[in-house]
Amino acid sequence: MFNFNEINNKNPKKWNVKENQLPVNTLISDLKNPASLISVTKADISTALKENIKIIDTKKVEELKQASLVITGDNLNYNSEKMEYELDLEVIKNQGESKRYIWLKNPLLPVGKFFSNAEVKGIMALGKTVILDGSDKIQVDFEDEITENVIRLEKVGQIYITLDVGDVFENEEAAAKIFENEILFQKKLAQYVADNREFVRRYLDHNVPDLRPLPTKNTIIMWVDISTLGISGTEFKDFAMKETGVIVGAGNEYLENTDNFILLNLATSVDNIEEMLKRLQRAVVAYKKNDDLMKILGL
Repeated sequence: MFNFNEINNKNPKKWNVKENQLPVNTLISDLKNPASLISVTKADISTALKENIKIIDTKKVEELKQASLVITGDNLNYNSEKMEYELDLEVIKNQGESKRYIWLKNPLLPVGKFFSNAEVKGIMALGKTVILDGSDKIQVDFEDEITENVIRLEKVGQIYITLDVGDVFENEEAAAKIFENEILFQKKLAQYVADNREFVRRYLDHNVPDLRPLPTKNTIIMWVDISTLGISGTEFKDFAMKETGVIVGAGNEYLENTDNFILLNLATSVDNIEEMLKRLQRAVVAYKKNDDLMKILGL
């Protein structure tokens, strides 16, 4: 039903590259959306309204953001032992003191952080209303129901749907019936990206142990720790591009204090994934040979 090997290579920000270059460096999916999902029809919107699914425009979304502390990767602490980002409630309390809402993108890109029930409830304990923004999600579910002091915000096509406190699960069922093709696409995409993630993880573990992927989920991005190479993500990006033509993302291009990371986009064709891995392996081998030579020469 969905062809995930058919990619969209018309994005000039990503695909304006030389013939031998392979870009895997952006937060934008390469995969083509089916024509049926490109826009939400007026009939869909009319049906949604009849089912009491509240639709809000982008202006209202921006007004909500202005009244919110919007959590980004810079508000989080990186736990190097667990290889994951963690929420610091004391920081949130101080930074959000004058704000009515705490805005959580779930998952939070580009770090792939998925906020747990415990973290959401911790914020609610501060007396704040939480806005859970699922507009960047692949397909995620909570472990149990949270209905108190939470506003759910979802994006379907070009519209936002807000699922308010008390109506969340009843309205989700109605929304699922109306937007079943969108939801099916999200689920299939989630499985496709998860398969790519596992394939990349196994390949790197076996063939390129200097590249250590973080155990992130629910995002098309894979963060890779390159600290054992002794260079920054920017330096590795430049070297890999010159040496093999693969263009990765450098962590500090997207988030502070991530000099030892590179980013890989997994929402692309299987052929691109396989070619990316071969080029990354060649780049690491070439860098280590060059580094060894420099040490021998005392440079």
